[in-house]
Parts: sequence; structure tokens; C-alpha cells
Amino acid sequence: MAVDLAVGLKARGLRAAVVALDEGGVLESTLDAAGVEYVVLNGRRFRDPRFHSTLAGHFRRLGAGVVHTHMFAPLLHSLPGIALGGVRRVVHTEHSFEYLEDRPSLRRALRWMSRTTGVFTLVGARMLPYYADTVGISRHRLQVIANGIDPKRHKPAADQARLRAELGIPTDAFVVGSAGRLAPEKNYQMLLTGAAECRAKGQSMHVVLFGDGEERAALGSLAAKLGIETSVSFMGWRTDLHRVMGALDVFVLTSASEGLPLALLEAMAAGLPIVSTPVGDIPHVVEEGRSGHLVPVGDASGLAARLGEFLLDPATRRKMGAFARQTVIDGHSHDAMVGRYIAAYNFSQ
Repeated sequence: MAVDLAVGLKARGLRAAVVALDEGGVLESTLDAAGVEYVVLNGRRFRDPRFHSTLAGHFRRLGAGVVHTHMFAPLLHSLPGIALGGVRRVVHTEHSFEYLEDRPSLRRALRWMSRTTGVFTLVGARMLPYYADTVGISRHRLQVIANGIDPKRHKPAADQARLRAELGIPTDAFVVGSAGRLAPEKNYQMLLTGAAECRAKGQSMHVVLFGDGEERAALGSLAAKLGIETSVSFMGWRTDLHRVMGALDVFVLTSASEGLPLALLEAMAAGLPIVSTPVGDIPHVVEEGRSGHLVPVGDASGLAARLGEFLLDPATRRKMGAFARQTVIDGHSHDAMVGRYIAAYNFSQ
């Protein structure tokens, strides 16, 4: 999301730079192609004054008038450098709230840090009461700016069979999948378990996971334990998700914690029906029975039932996928998101 936003700012004639506190990655090529500068600091070190002075030096070199942070830890680690670098305005974005629910000390710290921000943004409306009433962020700072994508770039596959052949996916299979970090909060175990339940009922399907992360080995082991390892493809990180998403028949999101994930919007724009857990702002976007289905967190059997229904009913898949794409076109454009952040940056101050 930060990379997409930086590219959008650049396209509007604004100078944008991305600072990676820990490490770079595959999205560096996207920034290079767009002419967006980026800095990789190779690890946060809050107790090391040299880290803060280095970050401040980059802010001064860039002439940063606004620093936009995402999530708790980057805000915490950036504040000393922001102060030392003479940055005039801070905009902060939170993408979920579940990680704060059992951690009152983090809520207190975030409430204190929020006082340094000019605007404190949330990617979904369902997050607003929690941050206002439970975390205690002043309502005059809070804004909801929904994530957005470009539906002209993210669209249904023109030749799904050819795309699958390119990716090494069975061309005639029923293919379900997801995209994102292979991390515990994404709960991909639920997807693999659901697929195994479908297979036990004689409903064969192929699972595709776009992304990589700390859970890669564990998920591979689980697929083998469930006896579906030959029906699971781990595709690694992709910078062309807008192109390859159309290889799927159904997009599945099994997360225990989310705000409004871009991968979900990208899948909807690609004309895919959705099966998702009802976390974050997803129930505001995925309309039950029209663009997809919502199943409880951890309910692998419920997921399997919905996937089985989609397997048997291609016409409903196409109808729901078309509705999903129209939902994104009507309410989640990239241009609107960029425009609202520019307003939050308030360059006139």
C-alpha cells in the first residue's frame, strides 16, 4: 500500500520517498520503474542514537515536509528521527486493531504517540470506534481513508488457461488461492485444511499461494501431512500480482486480523468471487451472497462447504465475480485514496 501510494504521489508531480526501516524486497523494482527514491536502513535499533541520527539525516536530505508512518512499530521507531530531522507534519495509518486487543500497554503508548500526529488515519470504518473509544485517539485527528486500487490495471484474465500453463498450474483444475505474507495472522492453515476436507468429499481443487514468509516451511509440512502437497503451489513473491491473480477461480482470505487488504481488492477487481473471514472492514466490502461469502475465523469446515458450492456452480462464480469487480470500480479507486492522503498531508501548513 505504501509503495502504491508513493507511486501515485509521484504521478501527481509530488516528490515521494519510501524509507524501509528493516529491509528492502521485491517491490524495489516497482519503485525504480516509477522513479521513486527509497532508503533501506537494515534494522530498527531504538536504543541506538546512531539509528535515529541516520534516519533524521535522511529526512533532512530529502527535505521531508511530511512523514507518513504505517502501524505501531514504524511510528515508535521513527518519532525520534522525525523530531531530530525537523519534520513539520506526521500522518499515521493503522491497518488493523486486533493486535492491540490483548495489549493495553501498546494502546497506552499509541494514544500517547498519536498526539504527535496531524492526522491519524484508518483503512476501514469498522476500526473507528475501537481507536476512538478503546485506544483513546482524539476524534479530531481520526480519519478513515479506505485502501484503493486501479481497476484498469487489475482486471480479469484474458486467457486463464494460458496463464495457468505459464505458472505451472493445472489448466483444467478448480483453483483457489490467496496472496500475502505467509505469516501466522494470515492463518493459511485454515485454507489448506479446508481444501483437504473438500478432497475427502471427492471435491478436487488446487491451492495457489502468492507470497512468502516465516510460515512457508510449516505450511509445506502441513500440506504433506494432509496429503495434498501435490495440489498446493507456493508461488513466492510476485510483482505482477495484477496479472497472475486471474489464474484463480476463487480468492480466499483466512486472516484472523486485517484492515482492508489490497490483495482482496485486487482479487475483486480481477473478477473473482471471495470467501473470507469477517475481519476488519471486509464485511463492508464483501457482500454476503453477492460478491462472495463470509465464514468465521478458524472455521475450515465452513470454508470447505463454500468452496464446494463454488466448485459445482461456475455460473454463480462468474456472477459474483462480476459483482465484486463492480464494487471496487464504484467505491475503492486508487485516485480517490491518493487524493485523500494528499489532503491529509496538508502541504499548505
